[in-house]
Amino acid sequence: MLRSLGRSLIALALLALGACATPQGSSGILTSANVSVSNGRTYVLETYFAAADHAALRQTRPNGEVQISGILGTLASTSAAPDEVGGQMLRTIVLGHQFRALLLNFDAIHNNLRAGEIEDAGERRATRDGDWPYGGVSHLVLGAAPDRPTAFVFKYTGAPEIRVAFSDWREAGGETLPFHIVIDDGSNRYDYSFTVIATDAAAPDWAN
Repeated sequence: MLRSLGRSLIALALLALGACATPQGSSGILTSANVSVSNGRTYVLETYFAAADHAALRQTRPNGEVQISGILGTLASTSAAPDEVGGQMLRTIVLGHQFRALLLNFDAIHNNLRAGEIEDAGERRATRDGDWPYGGVSHLVLGAAPDRPTAFVFKYTGAPEIRVAFSDWREAGGETLPFHIVIDDGSNRYDYSFTVIATDAAAPDWAN
């Protein structure tokens, strides 16, 4: 479906640029979550991540309306504006919602990796920091257990500071991952309850 979002313009560009570096049919991280927002909105958000150049998200609202956004090779696109080629902000939105992939592949996705510290939840905490590929910095806030960080703090170019808190850690595909997260962007809180986390899933049709 992502190849159809930009219609003929994007389809031709994909052919000219060699399409995606990650071949169709490769496996990746697939998630689905029920999301409730502090402003009263609800929706289901599905995400798929195979690589930084092959990722997508699909939002389904209670009225059945569906919006798909994704990165495929050198291009980003969204069904909200199917005739336009997306820029760095759309790439940040798509990749920034791949929370499981960011936990499992933090070092591969970020540049200039380093140890740091940040004020978080009223305390000074150690972090794993990295430069976001589209501008800004990600802080992975470390917890008491080495495999259970407490949060992400995102400071991305052109976006407000965002905190993503983790809880309800469970086994999924040989990894221990959080099945509940709360996102605070300074305006709203987004409560995610995950119903699916698959770490070796084939790409769904809407992510290709």
